[in-house]
Amino acid sequence: MDVILNFLNTTWESLGVQNAVPYGTFHLVCFGLSIIAAIVLCFLWKHEFILNPRRVAMVCSIIIFVFDVYEQIISSFIFDGTHYVYEYQWEHFPWQFYFTPMFIGIIAALTKNKVYDHFMSYLATYSLTAGLLTMFFPVFGETVGLCTQSMVSGGVVLALGIFLFYSRSVHIEHYTIIKALPIFILTVSMAVSFNMFANLLGLEGFNAFHLNPEVEHNGEIFIFSSIFNALRTWEFPWGYIISLLIYIVGFTALTYLVLLAIIGIRTLIYTDFDAEYAEQDAARLAEKNAKAETTIEAPAPEVVEAPLENQV
Repeated sequence: MDVILNFLNTTWESLGVQNAVPYGTFHLVCFGLSIIAAIVLCFLWKHEFILNPRRVAMVCSIIIFVFDVYEQIISSFIFDGTHYVYEYQWEHFPWQFYFTPMFIGIIAALTKNKVYDHFMSYLATYSLTAGLLTMFFPVFGETVGLCTQSMVSGGVVLALGIFLFYSRSVHIEHYTIIKALPIFILTVSMAVSFNMFANLLGLEGFNAFHLNPEVEHNGEIFIFSSIFNALRTWEFPWGYIISLLIYIVGFTALTYLVLLAIIGIRTLIYTDFDAEYAEQDAARLAEKNAKAETTIEAPAPEVVEAPLENQV
């Protein structure tokens, strides 16, 4: 077991390589691969190799889940100098803003109609923003696997968000943020509930969404961290309520800016986006109707009554 854990905890230093740093070679290669993944998904969709966005969302969620299991393992086994000891680290509990696609993607793949639209809109907006934050403001450590896990999770979410917009699974319009907002509020509410229960149970370090009022905020965005830590000194619950409102409004505004950028890119660079996909939708509908017309149902067998003289 120790041999496996040693392998999973391989460090950059043990490989004779300098630690990964923001905008270094490792970071830029991972960022580039995430863009390539998005392009490949869009290419496969355009040429009809991929026809079901639900499966794409499901596969992306599974990829994030696998890498999160890896993180849970190496963060829960602590080396005490002679061997590894299991001690779960509650600060690594996976209910974080940038990990919600792991759960939302699976739920979206299993839902239908309006509920499906809300979850997909969340994946294409708030989750895309989380992926962009992860890729633009990475936090690297000494472990190769954790650095890889962070980049893979952020890159997968980034590629998924771009794909959902390109495939028109989510419409590029202002109203999309309204459809995604209830899911974001739901995830934040769950984080608040988890934090309250964790504090009652005395789970040290538990900090879902970095919103636990009893834990110092150490998020990647300095201005948010500064505001939240300042509000922690206010009388509870007013400071906490204000911090929640800032969190929801702040990330919603940031997500809306990302959506505006996507709308602007579509308008300036790809003006025939709607026309092209309307034509493709019409072609698919025509093909479906043609298949329906060529399907001939077998006529029901006629019941022939025997002559009265032959009936007994």
